[in-house]
Amino acid sequence: MKHLLTSLLLGVLLFAGTESLAQLRIGIKGGYSRVWQDYGPDVNLPEDARTHLHRSNLGLIIEKDLGSMFNLSLEPGLAQRGAACIPGFIDFIGDAELRVDYVEVPLMVSSEFFLIKDKLSISIRAGLNGAVALKAVQRQMFFNEDTPDQFVDVAIGNFGTVNRFDVGVQGGIQFRIPFGKQSILIGSDMYTSFMNAVNFTTSSNRDFRLYGGIVRTLGK
Repeated sequence: MKHLLTSLLLGVLLFAGTESLAQLRIGIKGGYSRVWQDYGPDVNLPEDARTHLHRSNLGLIIEKDLGSMFNLSLEPGLAQRGAACIPGFIDFIGDAELRVDYVEVPLMVSSEFFLIKDKLSISIRAGLNGAVALKAVQRQMFFNEDTPDQFVDVAIGNFGTVNRFDVGVQGGIQFRIPFGKQSILIGSDMYTSFMNAVNFTTSSNRDFRLYGGIVRTLGK
């Protein structure tokens, strides 16, 4: 975690050292996330088991050019993660889901190429993502359809079921459509965690997200 914080601090210092606002862009993005957890090779789930959830993501964008083809972006925001069919987590009274909301701080480096000069570009993105869990909820569904779903808070931290920190790598592609000082962004990212989401089984977070956004260049 210290290495991650050091990397993020370096990123902040790079932004703080920006000499020209014309190189700095700020914006917002958000979209859909398909999330699940990797339970490792030793877990045998039923063939029809659904392990993914449909969730969402929302974040800010602070972006700085690094030369003509590269840029650096800090993208703090909210990431909803979780999974279904977690081994050892489920009482056999119905299906269950674990939903965890995180504050995340991805630090991304992008290489950008124009497909249509000054009208459409594509970027290849990669970076680190550190996150802190804010809230965790278990949704318990019952085989008896007359029984309503139950939502139970799950403890986070040293003595809880859900680990507080989540750290991993993130990468993807992004399209940019510039117009004036603004640009429309459309992209997809994949996140893979180095850590387990819960403390009693292999459960590293996975997150595939689709998003749209807009950024604006500062300065004249």
